[in-house]
Amino acid sequence: MRRIRIPDQVDARVLSPEQLIEALRASALGMYPAEAAIGLLIEDRRWLTDDRFLRHVDVLPATSVSDVLSAVPNWSQLAVLVAPPQPRDDATAILAIAIGLVSGQYDTGWQFPELVAELDFDDCLLVMRALLHTKVGTDEGAVQIEPFRNGG
Repeated sequence: MRRIRIPDQVDARVLSPEQLIEALRASALGMYPAEAAIGLLIEDRRWLTDDRFLRHVDVLPATSVSDVLSAVPNWSQLAVLVAPPQPRDDATAILAIAIGLVSGQYDTGWQFPELVAELDFDDCLLVMRALLHTKVGTDEGAVQIEPFRNGG
């Protein structure tokens, strides 16, 4: 019988976007803040093909217990990508917010209000969904959010 050697790690840059998404979700399953951060990055899509991001994602091979790869972002290394003096654009803000969701603090050099202040409407909705997910995961049904009305 021939033994097949399973590599210790797979380079995230060789995965298709679909494989990466499945592996990222597998690594975060059951941890609401991680699920929220991964969900935010998946829905945003900008970082999923960016080599600067992919270099800091550890992909672990499937095991006998699970036939799914697991992709774990190295959040502390990714924080360097978004720390000032890096220009703050929407993609940088989304990654910095994802890092904050996982770590519970925004230690990327940006304050949360700075990160969301200039996001477009769609990106703001993604961030709101991610924040809600950190609290309830997928246990909560649809939630309708309305803007504040003048005078409360």
